[in-house]
Amino acid sequence: MKQIIVIIAVIFPLALYGQAIVEGDVNREYLADLLKERVDSLRAEKGLHALKRDKTLDKAAKNHAAYIIKTGSFGHFQEDNPKMRTPRQRIVHYGGDYRITAENVLQSFLLIPVMSFYDDLDYTKLDTYPKAAAELAEGWSTSPGHYRNIMMDRFTHTGMAISYDPKTNIVYAVQVFGGEE
Repeated sequence: MKQIIVIIAVIFPLALYGQAIVEGDVNREYLADLLKERVDSLRAEKGLHALKRDKTLDKAAKNHAAYIIKTGSFGHFQEDNPKMRTPRQRIVHYGGDYRITAENVLQSFLLIPVMSFYDDLDYTKLDTYPKAAAELAEGWSTSPGHYRNIMMDRFTHTGMAISYDPKTNIVYAVQVFGGEE
């Protein structure tokens, strides 16, 4: 009796898993995942543990990323939203009860030349997901306050979100941290 072996292959769109960013169609979740990996790599270089992804912190980060894109108000505070004004209020709103919290926010541009944090401030085009994640992580690592948040060993959990404006190619990254001690 002959056996027939059927191989089912799932082929992911080359634009996504082939790493290229397509204008107007940015996979924000994928970019957030890669950015978290880059942040964890920075922590590993200093002997720190990887941060655990937390759905509550993800919700707080997504809320703020959506707020930034909607209002154009870049920063850590939602001045016109008293119940969600601070990063901590957003975390608590979504059910988080961490003793210590922090937030990193960064803005850059996709698919147009930007000043690179890597290449001695030369210009680069963030046209692949790995390149965009590397530049965003590097941007945080060159800022003392953001870097301090990344390297704080008391943080155990994180949430990540990316928002993107296809009209301007602006991308915003939000990372929220939580810890128990």
